[in-house]
Amino acid sequence: VSPLKVQMPALSPTMEEGNIVKWLKKEGEPVVAGDALCEIETDKAVVTMESNDDGVLAKILRQQKQLTR
Repeated sequence: VSPLKVQMPALSPTMEEGNIVKWLKKEGEPVVAGDALCEIETDKAVVTMESNDDGVLAKILRQQKQLTR
Protein backbone atom coordinates (compact mmCIF):
# COMPACT_ATOMS: atom_id res chain seq x y z
CA VAL A 1 0.00 0.00 0.00
CA SER A 2 1.46 3.35 -0.96
CA PRO A 3 1.22 6.23 1.53
CA LEU A 4 -1.24 9.09 1.04
CA LYS A 5 -0.11 12.57 2.04
CA VAL A 6 -2.83 14.46 3.92
CA GLN A 7 -2.92 18.14 2.95
CA MET A 8 -4.42 20.95 5.00
CA PRO A 9 -7.66 21.90 3.25
CA ALA A 10 -8.71 25.46 2.46
CA LEU A 11 -11.42 25.95 5.05
CA SER A 12 -12.65 29.19 3.48
CA PRO A 13 -12.11 30.96 0.14
CA THR A 14 -9.77 33.49 1.78
CA MET A 15 -7.77 31.07 3.97
CA GLU A 16 -4.04 31.22 3.33
CA GLU A 17 -2.68 30.03 6.68
CA GLY A 18 -3.74 27.72 9.45
CA ASN A 19 -2.35 26.41 12.72
CA ILE A 20 -2.64 22.84 13.91
CA VAL A 21 -3.93 23.33 17.43
CA LYS A 22 -4.01 19.66 18.40
CA TRP A 23 -3.68 16.23 16.78
CA LEU A 24 -6.64 14.03 17.71
CA LYS A 25 -5.07 10.82 16.34
CA LYS A 26 -1.65 9.39 17.18
CA GLU A 27 0.92 7.79 14.89
CA GLY A 28 0.05 4.17 14.25
CA GLU A 29 -3.66 4.58 14.99
CA PRO A 30 -6.22 3.29 12.50
CA VAL A 31 -8.29 5.94 10.75
CA VAL A 32 -11.71 5.54 9.13
CA ALA A 33 -13.13 8.05 6.64
CA GLY A 34 -14.88 10.73 8.69
CA ASP A 35 -12.63 10.38 11.76
CA ALA A 36 -11.36 13.65 13.22
CA LEU A 37 -7.59 13.94 12.60
CA CYS A 38 -6.72 17.33 14.06
CA GLU A 39 -8.00 20.75 15.01
CA ILE A 40 -7.01 23.63 12.73
CA GLU A 41 -7.14 27.28 13.77
CA THR A 42 -7.73 29.85 11.04
CA ASP A 43 -8.07 33.61 11.34
CA LYS A 44 -11.80 33.12 11.99
CA ALA A 45 -12.41 29.80 13.77
CA VAL A 46 -11.08 26.46 15.04
CA VAL A 47 -12.24 23.64 12.76
CA THR A 48 -11.86 19.87 12.98
CA MET A 49 -10.22 18.28 9.94
CA GLU A 50 -11.64 14.88 9.05
CA SER A 51 -10.08 12.00 7.16
CA ASN A 52 -11.29 11.35 3.62
CA ASP A 53 -9.97 7.78 3.55
CA ASP A 54 -9.54 4.66 5.67
CA GLY A 55 -6.02 3.69 6.72
CA VAL A 56 -3.41 4.13 9.43
CA LEU A 57 -1.86 7.42 10.47
CA ALA A 58 1.71 6.29 9.82
CA LYS A 59 3.65 9.49 10.53
CA ILE A 60 2.88 13.03 11.68
CA LEU A 61 5.23 15.29 9.73
CA ARG A 62 3.89 18.62 11.00
CA GLN A 63 3.43 19.14 14.69
CA GLN A 64 1.34 21.86 16.31
CA LYS A 65 2.63 25.01 14.66
CA GLN A 66 1.82 27.46 11.92
CA LEU A 67 1.42 26.04 8.44
CA THR A 68 1.06 28.02 5.25
CA ARG A 69 -1.27 26.58 2.65
